Amino acid sequence: MMDNNYSIKDIDRATAIEILKWRYDDEYRMYNENFNEADIGEMLDSGCLGVTGDDDETVGFFCYGQRARAIDVENIGVYEDESFTDFGLGMKPELCGKGSGERFMKFGLKTGHDRFGIDKYRLSVDESNKRAVRLYEKCGFIKKETFKGVYNGIHAVFLIMQLVFPVDFDV
Repeated sequence: MMDNNYSIKDIDRATAIEILKWRYDDEYRMYNENFNEADIGEMLDSGCLGVTGDDDETVGFFCYGQRARAIDVENIGVYEDESFTDFGLGMKPELCGKGSGERFMKFGLKTGHDRFGIDKYRLSVDESNKRAVRLYEKCGFIKKETFKGVYNGIHAVFLIMQLVFPVDFDV
């Protein structure tokens, strides 16, 4: 069950391992991370933050910066505008689809704004992930363009979405 209060924590090795072991259903298998030393190191060094609930259990993570990008295999320069910060997030698989996504997403946006001064967000989402696209639109993101890309070894059409802070919402 999703807690009412979120807290941010730095990702330590144990938390990175826990997150990298999460497994999503087939439709969302693209988001299953690799579990190896390189990916553990990347998660520790890449601007990711852990998210805990009231019971201090890890419920998700946020990434700000290049770790949040898919690979642009067409090389069309979808990430050239450096005024935007790339944003990625992950929620513990058993908590997905339970109605907590909007609050979780807004908490991540506000955290990036408060901690790092981010006011322009960009995210890349698998175009077929309709549930996520609806959530991002609900949080104020606007569809910009699509590109063929790779994430965790899976080729897909990705949608670039952008949001400019401040947006009018409470967390």
